[in-house]
Amino acid sequence: MSQTLLQQGLTLESLRLSHHGLRLARPLRTAVGTFELRRTILLRADIKTPDGRRHQGFGEAAPLSGWTRETLSGMPGLAHEIEFPIDMRTVSDLDQHLPQLSASPVLRFGIELSILDALARAAGRPLGTALFQARLRRDANLQALEAVPVQFTLGADGAEACIPLLEEAADAGHTHAKLKVGVEDCAADLARLRRIIEGGPQLTLRLDANGAWTPEQALGMLSSLPRERVELIEQPVADEDLPGLLEQYDGKGPVIAADESCAGLERTRALIRSGRLGAIVVKPSVVGGLLPASALFELALGHGVQVIISNLMESAVGRRAIAHLAAAWPELPGPHGLATGQWLAEDTAPAADRLARGKLILDRTPGIGFQPAVPDSA
Repeated sequence: MSQTLLQQGLTLESLRLSHHGLRLARPLRTAVGTFELRRTILLRADIKTPDGRRHQGFGEAAPLSGWTRETLSGMPGLAHEIEFPIDMRTVSDLDQHLPQLSASPVLRFGIELSILDALARAAGRPLGTALFQARLRRDANLQALEAVPVQFTLGADGAEACIPLLEEAADAGHTHAKLKVGVEDCAADLARLRRIIEGGPQLTLRLDANGAWTPEQALGMLSSLPRERVELIEQPVADEDLPGLLEQYDGKGPVIAADESCAGLERTRALIRSGRLGAIVVKPSVVGGLLPASALFELALGHGVQVIISNLMESAVGRRAIAHLAAAWPELPGPHGLATGQWLAEDTAPAADRLARGKLILDRTPGIGFQPAVPDSA
């Protein structure tokens, strides 16, 4: 197959959806709530390429309360409205053929991924390599990554519980760690963070408030935290309060990063172009796919906005696909928010994520790198 992934014509012949409930290894406490089970829908696409050969690819649609408007219950009905077969000149024609997916970015992500995975498998290339080769503009000296730098992620547990885990993370080669904040009041959070900074390893910290603070609380926290140790704070305030916070903040403390505010493409583009935002956390499943996310990366690079690629605590299907996307963008140094497989006691890959020296090592087999092995539906 001499054409790149994004030039390849195809016929989408069918989609199959299956529901799954994946147990977490331990409860995850955030300002949005505590999670013990991750419910998801896996998709299998059957496509035919112009040479007449048929191929399968896999995707995932996993909405999550607090981050997405969609619910699992609404997805099968929307998917069942699709009439097959669909002839496409390229996968980029997806919106033309299925405009209804604009109302469900999470489902669009799953369908787009299943098609891209099938095309990469048909080409005999890892998804990251295929995506990298399909990019129109890139530095000739760059190549797709085989291992993606990732941050270590913890919930909102106390300092005594976090410090040993952070020490293990540092020993494992991680340079950055993300901590959830906003579950307790600001004074308790600040005391906890100071104990971690004083007693923990010299990791660069990233905080995620999930919009829990008022603008006044956020400004107080930003002015109280040392930028040399706390790199950024994700979504310190609710989406509607973020523009006002950016106007008030003097930028002397940690960088402000938009996370939940990146739920819509137009909203994210406006934030990038505002000139006030320091970083964006892009979850491809929330913005509607790997290709829409790529367009945001291009825009952010042009405006000097830091990009962290993250996931919505998907199973290995979505998580590793997003890691392949990160591999296709080596100019985004990360580390990215993709080391979340540790949170799942059950997963969809036959083997756990391979982490070494703070990097997620990607399989070099075609597509996302594995055939999903799913637990019993729940």
